[in-house]
Amino acid sequence: MIESADYLVMESTYGNRLHIRNDDKAEIFLNIVYETIRKGGNVIIPSFAVR
Repeated sequence: MIESADYLVMESTYGNRLHIRNDDKAEIFLNIVYETIRKGGNVIIPSFAVR
């Protein structure tokens, strides 16, 4: 745990966006997947791991 600092630098890739509620994310994701499959498309899900 950092107890003090002169500077703090943070990544803010999504800092200027409104975020949807976590409860709604799964439903939105599933709707996108179902619609894509219904239209004969492919769903590609990138994943990242931090170790």
